[in-house]
Amino acid sequence: VTASRATPPIMAAAPEGVYVFDSGNGDHITLFDHDGTYVRTVYPPPADKLKDFQGLTWREFPHDGQKLPLKRGIAQATFLACSGTNDPAAWPTRDAGGVASMAVSGTRLVLGGQRINRLSTDGSTGGQPLVGPEAWYSIRLGTMHEYQGGTELLAPESLALSPDGKWLYLSGYFYVRSWHQGGLNGVVRMPADGSAKPEIFAGHMNQGNPGKADGQFDLAGSVDCDAAGNVYVADYGNDRVQVFDAAAKHLKSIPVKRPSLVRLNRKNGEIYVFSWTLPYTMHQDGAQTKPALTRLGPLAKPDVLAAYPLQIQNGLVDGNTCRAEIDTSTDPVTIWMCESATTASWITPKLEDANIRLMVEKDKKLVILRDFQKDAAKEVVFT
Repeated sequence: VTASRATPPIMAAAPEGVYVFDSGNGDHITLFDHDGTYVRTVYPPPADKLKDFQGLTWREFPHDGQKLPLKRGIAQATFLACSGTNDPAAWPTRDAGGVASMAVSGTRLVLGGQRINRLSTDGSTGGQPLVGPEAWYSIRLGTMHEYQGGTELLAPESLALSPDGKWLYLSGYFYVRSWHQGGLNGVVRMPADGSAKPEIFAGHMNQGNPGKADGQFDLAGSVDCDAAGNVYVADYGNDRVQVFDAAAKHLKSIPVKRPSLVRLNRKNGEIYVFSWTLPYTMHQDGAQTKPALTRLGPLAKPDVLAAYPLQIQNGLVDGNTCRAEIDTSTDPVTIWMCESATTASWITPKLEDANIRLMVEKDKKLVILRDFQKDAAKEVVFT
């Protein structure tokens, strides 16, 4: 599993292991066990699951008479339809892929992009149509350097399923277009099943107008839920994590410097907050965020339990700096992390770091257990 230059793999932990979506070599979802060993491929689906893959367009190919499903995009390379330009009712020949986020709960596996796609962990679609409702929000940007300006459809970079599986929460609507950078200041939610589109949960989804009051945001970076169904939002520009109950009542604000990604240990309630640079309107000091991981106690007493610097390269204006996940099925908790390789022309990309690493807390440090890049290098035979 490798990151493309600016798109690190997306990871989602489950009791059976960690699911990884990677588009660097064509869209695929792979299940690894808790030690990082390959278990099986979930997508593309196994051949015997195609009949259970709802929402495909089938055609008979004249040269041999076989009836096969059509893939999407100009390259005809994927069944996924997370891009808003795909028409799920017709043979798609335009855009494809566009996966920006992923969440898993039980056998349900949800992919987020400009559209929601629904899969099952067995490689089928779990009895639901693959293509779900649109999840995009639009912004309008002016001309800037080589960027010609126009309307942009933003996709959610963060998804979270409620513990009862009823709700899907979406946030992390970022944009980077030349020196235009920023994000939306709200969290939305939608039923995990059905065709209903997202609705406002907290904040708002209009371009601009950040706020500092409870329930307002200055770039809502990510979202997660605890075992009780409370909703945690990384409020990046306000240096805090805001917590709401399932009815959107504000419960608490927890101070953390530049929270980019929040993850909950649903077993003990501990809060893991990752900090790195997000696409952010530089209306303050414009300084880069110092990458860090902060582990806090549960909601009742969210004191800092541990804090570690992260040795990653900030992505500057090039999108996601990093992706991370916590695997709470291991003891101690295993941290899965993969940084992006910058696309900035004036910086040499650290491609060797654009791979997944597994880490644990030990002796007040983060210790690397496994490095996928090093594993791959051992398998390469030079002749």
